[in-house]
Amino acid sequence: MSPSSIITTTLASLLVTFTTHAEEQKPSIEKNKIHTKIRENMKDIRYCQKASDPKASGKLVLEWEILSNGKVGVVKVLKSVESSLDECIIQKLKTWTFQKPSNDTTIRIKYPIVFSNFKD
Repeated sequence: MSPSSIITTTLASLLVTFTTHAEEQKPSIEKNKIHTKIRENMKDIRYCQKASDPKASGKLVLEWEILSNGKVGVVKVLKSVESSLDECIIQKLKTWTFQKPSNDTTIRIKYPIVFSNFKD
């Protein structure tokens, strides 16, 4: 049988930091809502893996901003798997819209995506 791949992410791995213009303001977006949005868009991640290297394996760690309008701002690769895979996922990520944070807040996300191959 041909090799298959599995992509894993976990809520426990999601690191969220908040930047506000006023320290007393608290953002109104929860980790689980961010994780849910990522899970809803796993088809984009799978597409990128198939399009770039279906046998790619390793841990990709991305950091990005969710702007006050819910759009994705700057995206950085903190740990790469393969450059074409990384770039494809970044381009897809920039099309996603998250829940809008409150209080003119920017949220910084650090998120690992693990690609692994296994035999059927």
